[in-house]
Amino acid sequence: VREAKVGAEAAQRLGALDEERAKWTARFEAFKAKRKALEPLDAADEKQLDALLERDFTEPERRRVQALLNDSP
Repeated sequence: VREAKVGAEAAQRLGALDEERAKWTARFEAFKAKRKALEPLDAADEKQLDALLERDFTEPERRRVQALLNDSP
């Protein structure tokens, strides 16, 4: 359907973007699950989560993760 609307090259780029977004969502959801499993968080847990953020996310992604976590109930 995309290919018919935007052409083969654009459809391929949009498909790659979909994959990137799905991978981001999977990493974010895994981090949230790990965080929830550790609740209530103590200093050691915070340190472990900080290490996971460093390992699994780039600097801009870490800011995004923090913003999303601050917005969630």
